[in-house]
Amino acid sequence: QLAGLVSWHQSDAGLEIVSEYLQIDTPHMKTSSRLKLNFPLDKAPPKIDLQAILGKAQAQYVPQYLPLGIMDESVVDWLQGAFKKGHLEHGGILMRGSLGGFPYRDNSGVFQFLGSAKHVDLHYADGWPDVEQADAEVEVRNQSLSIQSGKASIAGNKISHAVVAMQDRTQDDYLSITGRLDDNAAGLYTFFKQSPLNESLNDL
Repeated sequence: QLAGLVSWHQSDAGLEIVSEYLQIDTPHMKTSSRLKLNFPLDKAPPKIDLQAILGKAQAQYVPQYLPLGIMDESVVDWLQGAFKKGHLEHGGILMRGSLGGFPYRDNSGVFQFLGSAKHVDLHYADGWPDVEQADAEVEVRNQSLSIQSGKASIAGNKISHAVVAMQDRTQDDYLSITGRLDDNAAGLYTFFKQSPLNESLNDL
């Protein structure tokens, strides 16, 4: 369900579409947004000014409400498969700048997603054990990604602190993952046995 008031204005500079209040209510999420779009007559890329508040939502559906159409295909694929379970407690999106400049590596604009999630299962890479039951703070800012969790488990091991980061999610081939396992060496061995490093451990 979509509700709100939208106005538009045509001038010598172009077309401006404005909504001071736009509400989307779906089975997966509720959002309240303020939106301004400018379409210049000189065929320059459109400009966007968006602020959105996200209510409680199922985590696996959150990527559907991000601007996937202007994101790199590999990033979209990762986002759509990363969040397998859990829910978003609350969050927000800020996007301001030319759509042609996304993801704003030169800081000509800003894209930021902030969210607090509970009981999330994160599939961060094929072949590696998923992070499970994570309570996490998620931030996407321009080209970077950061997920910080104070409580989770992986391969049956409890994690008291973990950070998943990517400096440039559109170009980097690897995620940086750091964490502290609250377990002994046997727990760490179990983790690696469920990873692509399994064959290297067969003789241990």
